[in-house]
Amino acid sequence: MSRYNDLTAGLQDIQEQLQRVPSKFHDQVFEDLYEAMKQGITASTADGLVFLDSVDFSGKSCDGYSLQDLADAKKPSSKVMLTTLIVYYLQTYLDETAITPSHVYTGYRVLNSALPSDFPQNLRDVASAKYGFIRSTDGILTLTPAGRRKMESMGEEE
Repeated sequence: MSRYNDLTAGLQDIQEQLQRVPSKFHDQVFEDLYEAMKQGITASTADGLVFLDSVDFSGKSCDGYSLQDLADAKKPSSKVMLTTLIVYYLQTYLDETAITPSHVYTGYRVLNSALPSDFPQNLRDVASAKYGFIRSTDGILTLTPAGRRKMESMGEEE
């Protein structure tokens, strides 16, 4: 009976999370959260961030160009730039349309990079008027034109 209770609680948690995102993203977010639930990760065990095994940062789905390849080429010099680079990779190379903070968290983990000390603040900074590299709407992150320009020019300054 415990497994049933765990499954029920996990699905209720997913339902609560889905209420926070626009309906057009429900399928993708459900898939990501369900995968995390199967791994035993819930919002309460990871401060709302989950490692998304379903996202292929290895480059197999985009002509072999991995997130690590892009990070090596662009050499982000700060956590703001690294967060922007991860969103850029997801949106440009993987055609992700429902990028969540968990996607960015997964990117940091894949790169073996330490998370910013205040991850939610980092996301707010990257979306702030000071930088304006991403936009956050209902928990979904998108790259702005300024963010795209910054990523496309990064690494050319040398």
